[in-house]
Formats: sequence, structure tokens, C-alpha cells
Amino acid sequence: MTLILAACSGQGSETADGDLATEENMARTVATMMAGDDNLSMASEALSQTGLSTMLDGPSSYTVIAPVDTAFETLEGSEALLEDETQAPLLAAMLREHIIPGALTPETIRTAIEQKGGAVEMRTLGSGTLTFDEDGENIVMTSASGATARLASAAMVASNGVLFPVDGVLAELPSTQ
Repeated sequence: MTLILAACSGQGSETADGDLATEENMARTVATMMAGDDNLSMASEALSQTGLSTMLDGPSSYTVIAPVDTAFETLEGSEALLEDETQAPLLAAMLREHIIPGALTPETIRTAIEQKGGAVEMRTLGSGTLTFDEDGENIVMTSASGATARLASAAMVASNGVLFPVDGVLAELPSTQ
């Protein structure tokens, strides 16, 4: 069973992790936030290359689980992948597994875990699932393939969603065969 959550954080509100939805952040979209974060330059470039950044600049709400550059670099051939526009469909498929419809803050995820009494599963735009659980104070995200990631820095609330910078890549590139 997949639990679908949709929650928005109000302007100036603070999440359990101390994240602040500042007026400055609330005036920016998820895509704009990513583009302005030096630690997310590879994920931002990948979103731009695939056209997904346009979606994340729109009015719909999304939660983006964005691998920081050091995590993105663990993908085999990640730099070549970003330079080869013919790989955009494969890259887009991988990135959709890092995007969840709706704005989920760490606080709403923790509340869902508490209410369920354990891990919660959420469907991605790529039709996969991500499982969210807690390990002490950390939120741990696990993909169906078993890849895990944790917040690498505070989540950021934007005008159209939430950005989770994470220390791992949760989806592999689909095979071309």
C-alpha cells in the first residue's frame, strides 16, 4: 500500500529540522533554488538537460530528492552523461524517481511515520516508490532497489514544493538494452 501525502509549509513556518520557509525561499521555485545551490549543480544541470526543470518552475507542488554533487558523481560516467544530449531520456527516467508529487516537509514525513508506527512509502513521478523511515533523528530514504540516502543539509521550502539535498542517488540509470 502506498501512502500519498500532500502538505505545504506556510510562509515563515519552521519544520522539526529547523528548516525555515523564509520569504526569500518562498519567492523562489524548487528549480530556481537548485540552480542557485553550488552543491546541487549537477542535479540542476541534469534537470535542465532533460526539461524537468521547466516542470519544477511551474505552479504544481513537488518534493525533489536531489543528490548533492558528490553523490551524483558516484554515477558511472555522470559527467559524460550530462554532456551527451542523446542520453536525456535515460537521465529523465532516473530523475523522475527522485521526484514526488506534492510538498512534503521533514515534519510531515515524521508525522506520517509516527502515525503509521513505522516506515511510509510514497510513489514517485517515475512510478517507483521511495520508503521513508527514521534512524534516530535522521530521515532515511530507500528506493525499491535498496539504495539509501539521508539529508546532506537542511530541506528547503520553496514556493512550489520542497527540496531535499541528499547524500546518495536513489535510482540507477535505466538500461539502454
